[in-house]
Amino acid sequence: MKYFLSVARLLNFTKAAEEQRIAQPSMSQVITAMEKELGAKLFVRNNRSVHLTAAGKVFFDEAKLVVARYDEAVRKTALAAAGAEGTLRVGYWGPYEQILIPRLLARFHRTHPGIELSIRQDDNRVLIRDLESEAVDVVFSSPYPFQNRDGVRCLLLDSSPECAVVYRSHPLAGEARISPRALDNEKFVLLDMPDPQDALKLQRDCLRNGFTPNVISRQTQYTSLIMMVESEIGITLLPRSLEPYTGASLRFIALDGDMTVDICVSWLKNSKNPSIRLLLDIISEEAAPAGSA
Repeated sequence: MKYFLSVARLLNFTKAAEEQRIAQPSMSQVITAMEKELGAKLFVRNNRSVHLTAAGKVFFDEAKLVVARYDEAVRKTALAAAGAEGTLRVGYWGPYEQILIPRLLARFHRTHPGIELSIRQDDNRVLIRDLESEAVDVVFSSPYPFQNRDGVRCLLLDSSPECAVVYRSHPLAGEARISPRALDNEKFVLLDMPDPQDALKLQRDCLRNGFTPNVISRQTQYTSLIMMVESEIGITLLPRSLEPYTGASLRFIALDGDMTVDICVSWLKNSKNPSIRLLLDIISEEAAPAGSA
């Protein structure tokens, strides 16, 4: 079709053959074969000139559109193969991940504006199913439901010390650091963890560090959790990394021991989406990952 467009534009078989880098007889054979296939003469030819027929003019207009669409398809395919265009579907669970996601995705969007981003929140049980079925490409979450699954890669992004978070008038509010055992008689308001592995991890961390939280309420929303503590209904446990994002009415108190909140990004090892690698490249520069599993 590009051979035809050259002849139709130049109205000269010799020049069109030179433009397409083929012999002039070959160009004539291609056009003759095309006319035979279409069942219509495309050109009026004599020794002095070449002109488009009425059918040739119609075909010229349509062929230009077809070739332009084809060239655009080739361009987009090449960009998608290189990861410069396409879609990256991101899943996340809770409030802790929201500290990292906006910064990382903002840089990703600036660097790769041709890649469409979709973001949605769900609990880890749904997200692991969606990751394995490729309904999402990457998941930001705690590592425990993801790190030991076949075919799933998990990269640790952040490990933040767990802190006791109390209201301003609480007796412990003036302390910088305490033993977890000092929390034994406190009333706790905790974030509800739909995935049992996350809940079990917190329970084991508390037991290992010498106390069992007396949980009086579990909240499904982070904002409700903060409001409960600000209302002096109970205290909570949150990673230190959330401190800049909470109000002045709360106090973060460091805990002795090794309690941490870990955040990772997970993806399928055999995923064919090149956008994942582009995101991981940005993560390696931006987030300074602590390690991989």
